[in-house]
Amino acid sequence: MTRQERIQFLLEHLADVQAGVRDRGTGGDHIPLMCRSWNHPSYQELERLLVLIRSAAPRGYRAVVGMYVHPRFVRRAVCSRCGAVEPPELVGELHRHTARSGFAFVARMVRVPLYPVEQHEVDGAIGWFDEHWQGGVFVPDELLPLVTAA
Repeated sequence: MTRQERIQFLLEHLADVQAGVRDRGTGGDHIPLMCRSWNHPSYQELERLLVLIRSAAPRGYRAVVGMYVHPRFVRRAVCSRCGAVEPPELVGELHRHTARSGFAFVARMVRVPLYPVEQHEVDGAIGWFDEHWQGGVFVPDELLPLVTAA
């Protein structure tokens, strides 16, 4: 995983981390904004940069806020093999990959930007974060299973 991919991963899981992640070793207690992932140096650096990007690159900031800081999550039908996203009415239907193989669409919550966001602005913001990041970009241990699942 490249440095920018790790930054994007941190952004993709920002809403979960801000809501509080169930830490191992705490008996599954829910501790909002005080979990180990939130206190991880990479999330603290991301928080620092979110303040700076607002004035330095307003379009990038707007894209990041719409896509990652305040996204909406909607139910969609997702192919369990290729990840194709379709309307929720297709949950349970087959998504054909070849004439003989099909995989059922399953219900998933999918991130949808709060408002229209241009992908090139998101990419530019991730590049901006990469340029201004102090230190290494690391994924917190609690989120590592999500890296290998992707």
